[in-house]
Formats: sequence, C-alpha cells, structure tokens
Amino acid sequence: MGKNISDLFQAFGAPLKNNRWSWGAVSTTGDVYLRVWGDEFRRINDKQCARITNHKKRESEEGNERLGWIERLEHIELSKPPLSR
Repeated sequence: MGKNISDLFQAFGAPLKNNRWSWGAVSTTGDVYLRVWGDEFRRINDKQCARITNHKKRESEEGNERLGWIERLEHIELSKPPLSR
C-alpha cells in the first residue's frame, strides 16, 4: 500500500482527478468513494454519520466555480439511488 490518500484511492481503482482538490473519485465499475474528515462524524439516531458537504459554505461560494465543489456534487449525485436522481 502507498503512503498517501491518493494511493488509497488508486488501490480502490478510483484514482483522484487531481491530488490537490479532489475529495473523492469514481472507480471504473461506477463505485463512488468520498473522502471524509474525522471531525465531520456524528452519531445520529444511534447511527454513525458523516457530513459530506456543507451547504452554507457552498452557498457562500456561489458563483465561484471551485472544481472540488463541482466534483463533490457530481459524486454525491452519482451515489444516490437511481429513483432519487
């Protein structure tokens, strides 16, 4: 196994598009892998949950085409069940 997060995504067959701003990737089989941070985990209704986006931050950057945000939203959309899209 490699030494950094990029190597981990590569091991899953989902290389990051960009090592600096990508927060996730999609494998050749269509699996979506999202990077999450430890301080974004909370227990809700006895289940471990992680925040994968921050609407307030995104709204404050509206009009600012940050590639990381655009890609993150695409990954979230791809991870939804087919009927939810």
